[in-house]
Amino acid sequence: MNNLDVFNIASLEIFHCCLDTFPLPTELITVDLAVNISGYFESPKNDESYQSHFDNLDDTIHETISWLKHEGFLVDKGSSIDSYAVVLSQKGLNAVNSVPRFLESKKSFKDYFSSGLSNLPFNIASGVMVEFFKTGT
Repeated sequence: MNNLDVFNIASLEIFHCCLDTFPLPTELITVDLAVNISGYFESPKNDESYQSHFDNLDDTIHETISWLKHEGFLVDKGSSIDSYAVVLSQKGLNAVNSVPRFLESKKSFKDYFSSGLSNLPFNIASGVMVEFFKTGT
């Protein structure tokens, strides 16, 4: 597991959550997001290593949300130590509605985000996010 992979998967899950509640703010709880995305990554077997692994996921999710806000994809509507109330910005909404160039189908990013992580293999999810940030201006 590397941080860029966590960033891509976390971003997809964050956009999925934001689309579910748009235009209302979404409450993102980093521990819940970490639990949701942990299935994409192999977990260590012993408790001490697992805790370190989970803490790294949680830290990377915090930084992912911070980056998405800083880059203008999300608007902060109120945050606490372990949760964020965010809504998609105009930039985020425009990017979500664009169509990825690398995919054969004409599905928009919104179509991928709406289904969430449960229906996407890791390589597709990661590729969708790489393309999203290339075109999401």
